[in-house]
Amino acid sequence: MPFRNRVTELLGVEIPIVQAPMGWIARARLASAVSNAGALGIIETSSGELDAVKDEIRKMRDLTDKPFGVNIAQAFVRDPGIVDFVVAQGVKFVTTSAGSPTKYTKPLKEAGLTVFHVVPSLAGARKAVDAGVDGLVVEGGEGGGFKNPRDVATMVLLPLVASKLGVPIIAAGGMLDGPTMAAAFALGAEGIQMGTRMVSARVARPRELEARRRRRRRDGHRVPEPPPRPGASRAPHEALGGARARRARRDE
Repeated sequence: MPFRNRVTELLGVEIPIVQAPMGWIARARLASAVSNAGALGIIETSSGELDAVKDEIRKMRDLTDKPFGVNIAQAFVRDPGIVDFVVAQGVKFVTTSAGSPTKYTKPLKEAGLTVFHVVPSLAGARKAVDAGVDGLVVEGGEGGGFKNPRDVATMVLLPLVASKLGVPIIAAGGMLDGPTMAAAFALGAEGIQMGTRMVSARVARPRELEARRRRRRRDGHRVPEPPPRPGASRAPHEALGGARARRARRDE
């Protein structure tokens, strides 16, 4: 039986699963495969390699005729023309993250795009809804990327946000299979975002990414590793630290 809810209708997909915008991994090969399978592939910007990312967005038109999206990770995007570029490529769905939802929501909405903002807290969710987003990606502490400095599990955060706000929600953090998807729906979500689970796909090319990281270290480049936060676990889903992360959390 096909899915039909607000997320599938807004995204134009058959299956309410969104592939997470993992830096360097969420490129055209992976995103197009996800879209072709009936879910929604996303192109990342968190690598900060905007020229390469723009090429990947262009490639999507040759790889799929299905809907796909772009994530604008505000802490890493310094190009003020990113909105115009995304619109010009015919992208219809954008997630914004790592910054204030007030920065890009209005111009994206005025251009006719559907906008979801990634939130790690109820306060962030309320701010995003006030900014006019169409929906939320509610990310618990199990997820990667920028989050609440004090982890709140998806099982706690998701039903809290769903009980307070009426917008469509995509659950993120710990989503990996049918049972976790069913649990997210029971807690108020209408879609899920999967990241780490997608890395196992051959088209994600994780070995190439790790080889690249090793080359950068060998060539003397600093490759940041996510440091543990006070009171947080040392699991590999930790958020990036440093001044940039602190600014992003403050803005959210």
